[in-house]
Amino acid sequence: MAFTSVWVSSALRVLRLRRPIPFVLGAAILVGAVGSCVTTVRYESVALTPRVVRSPVKAHLADGSTIVFAEGATISNSLVTGAGARYDIRLDPVDTVFGVALDSVLAMESFRTETDVGRSVLYGVPGFYMSAVATAVGILGVCSVVTGENCFGSCPTVYSDSAGVERLEGEAFSYSIAPMFEARDIDRLAVGSDERGEVRLEVRNEALETHYINHLELIEIDHAPGQRVVPDPEGKPVMLGRALALLRASDRDGRDVTELVASPDDLPYASSLSRIEEAMASGPGEVEDHIELEVQVPPGAERIGLHLRLRNSLLATVLFYDMMLGDRGARALDWLGLDLGEIGPAVELGQWAADNLGMRVSVREDGEWREVARIPDKGPLAWDDVAVPVPVSPARSEKPVRIRLAFPADHWRVDHVMPFETARYAEGRVIPLSRIEAPDGSEQADILSNLRSADDSYFVTAPGHSFSAVFRPGSGRPGPGADRNRTFFLVSQGYYIEWVRQSWLANGREMEPFQPGPEALVEALRRWRASRETMEEQFYATRIPVR
Repeated sequence: MAFTSVWVSSALRVLRLRRPIPFVLGAAILVGAVGSCVTTVRYESVALTPRVVRSPVKAHLADGSTIVFAEGATISNSLVTGAGARYDIRLDPVDTVFGVALDSVLAMESFRTETDVGRSVLYGVPGFYMSAVATAVGILGVCSVVTGENCFGSCPTVYSDSAGVERLEGEAFSYSIAPMFEARDIDRLAVGSDERGEVRLEVRNEALETHYINHLELIEIDHAPGQRVVPDPEGKPVMLGRALALLRASDRDGRDVTELVASPDDLPYASSLSRIEEAMASGPGEVEDHIELEVQVPPGAERIGLHLRLRNSLLATVLFYDMMLGDRGARALDWLGLDLGEIGPAVELGQWAADNLGMRVSVREDGEWREVARIPDKGPLAWDDVAVPVPVSPARSEKPVRIRLAFPADHWRVDHVMPFETARYAEGRVIPLSRIEAPDGSEQADILSNLRSADDSYFVTAPGHSFSAVFRPGSGRPGPGADRNRTFFLVSQGYYIEWVRQSWLANGREMEPFQPGPEALVEALRRWRASRETMEEQFYATRIPVR
């Protein structure tokens, strides 16, 4: 996508546009990899000044019940007080309460009454909610044992099944952490249609989050067997021709990493420890690492293609969970529920993220680097495929072109880089949802109707919830034939609300919301460096199982 403009304009667009976003606009943006969580903050035990939370909030309790504080609440060391309505584990109303002990609260979440009431479809089987809450209670216990206060987190995760082998296909709308930033995300799928002509995907909520899913659809691109179709940074499908030679790849330290990125083998490039430490010592404005590529350009070429397979590290996880949420404690509830609903704070955060995160792609011309694309953050779970059309001067024909991939130190894991001699945009065909199935196999017609269009209604999922989305790309038309292939892109739209953990509520000391600034990324890098060796293992170990 046009990285900077989308980061900044996302909030503006959503304020005035509540209808399907065209495919060409690409994926939703806010803070890269924000759907992921492992917090590493430790605090001294000191008295907590009572915090008044103005946003409507839900308190999820250890017994499986929920208290809704529609007018906000006050949080102290030992109590959460306010006018609350208690609901049991089946979501049936129980009574009115005016307080609850903080140590009985697992987590709290902000919500918007105009979204939750009348415009959302909740999964209607009481047994599901009971299972989801029990799962959340269990995983918090595991998190407490394993890491003290850490827990896996993610936006909706999407899986396919290939001959009985589960495959993680993508992370839906990873950057949409508040209603203001709802937009669309595009993921290239590895799976094709099965023997019944269907594409079946399982969508899961594997984190302590509430997911508001607005719309799901497929984009189908028909192409020759030798061609590769990959979304560009805006989500538009790019047809890549014959592969070119990658002459050399080297990082900022001068290491030759050509062999490391030459094949998609799940053994990715990562910044060296010395590069991380130098970035920390250099301070704001000098945290960059980069990979420089040398590519042989074919005669007469004006544009080549670059196919990247990558994902983020957990650096942005630390930034979001430690600094934006954990440090703020109860103040994070108003930041998520109120501040990010205002255009000023949202645009400020978006502009800071555009200036400091993501990946910049530049080409060397006339002794200078010229930026040609920016790739938004993708999240730390699924490998993501991105195609970047790179303009080259015809005068450089038959000469190597130098391309630079620049990013904050240790912010990316780059598994594969492949140049191609051509890159042209392709047209896709929209495949609507065919049906939605619950885990027990039953069809959910109301949810299907809700998700077939992008509008003002949402399908809301809780931790531990999963469902199957089924598409029929072959319906009403013949297959592509033996001499043609099909590639599918999943298009998802929605947003999610993070649950603010009890440990954050009890220990957060910052009275002010997160302030974007030049020092924030350096501090995040320092905290990430301190936990880098063990963090990923802990992260994946605390994923919430689904039913």
